[in-house]
Amino acid sequence: MGIVTSAISISVGCDGPVGDGKAGEKVTNSLGMEFVYVPPGEFLMGSALTATGTERDEMPQHPVRIDNGFLMGRTEVTKGQFNAFVEDALWETQAEREGWAYGWRDGSFQILYGASFRDPGFDQMEDHPAVCVSWNDAVEFCRWLSHREGKRYRLPTEAEWEYGCRAGSQAAFQWSDRPEEGAGWCNVADLTARENLQGMKSTYLFFPWRDGYTFTAPVGRFRANAFGLHDMHGNVLEFCSDWYANDYYATGRLVDPQGPETGQFRILRGGDWSSGHTACRSAKRYRDRPGIRCSNLGFRIVMDPNQSP
Repeated sequence: MGIVTSAISISVGCDGPVGDGKAGEKVTNSLGMEFVYVPPGEFLMGSALTATGTERDEMPQHPVRIDNGFLMGRTEVTKGQFNAFVEDALWETQAEREGWAYGWRDGSFQILYGASFRDPGFDQMEDHPAVCVSWNDAVEFCRWLSHREGKRYRLPTEAEWEYGCRAGSQAAFQWSDRPEEGAGWCNVADLTARENLQGMKSTYLFFPWRDGYTFTAPVGRFRANAFGLHDMHGNVLEFCSDWYANDYYATGRLVDPQGPETGQFRILRGGDWSSGHTACRSAKRYRDRPGIRCSNLGFRIVMDPNQSP
């Protein structure tokens, strides 16, 4: 099913109107965050039974319609942008309050005492994605930014995330179904990670190329998809707004699905710097507790152009 687009007029209170609502049009807010317009349309969500790496909670593959266009962060929220929130709101992250986050050590993700977005266990610059932040921290960032900008900012729904990631493609990845063709598209577990991360098993499904980064990469360093979004595969896993249910694809609504009303886990999408190729597919679903924080977890946000906070 192809993506159905429509030209609609939208205006935002940051950088003026976003033209006639064409896919990929950009707007920048006062924090310097860039957003691209994702038009309404339809797509097939999830995986077919025959898709490589398919898991039960990715089925059944089903048609979904996104009725309203939205502005999605061109990249993941950066460490610098998140720090602006922390300093202005005097916010203490869950990792800082509780004194730990998960990070990579001795071949696996383990509790690192003292780890936080300030020091996730590896070097980062301000243009790297913020990590070691929880779903709760991300929601608070959105609340702060909404108040600051006078526009509604939020985490994307899982359906919006996959729709934005696919950008018209039904392949396993943005580029094709073939992992080996993804060089230049993303920061994932490739030969660089295999050489530099102790403990990665020889049977791990590495991407067969080198992206040049062992841990996080600066956001926007790799190719954008057809909507103009970067790093939808890899770099960091991204929180969505939805609660998780393994049968939601069979029971949920097909127009602007919002996820279950309650749950124990929140959805994460996209894979990360430690993910092999079955773990970075457009349809791959992750879930974890809202308070989880780890050096491979971050977030990107959405702006609703016609809604107030």
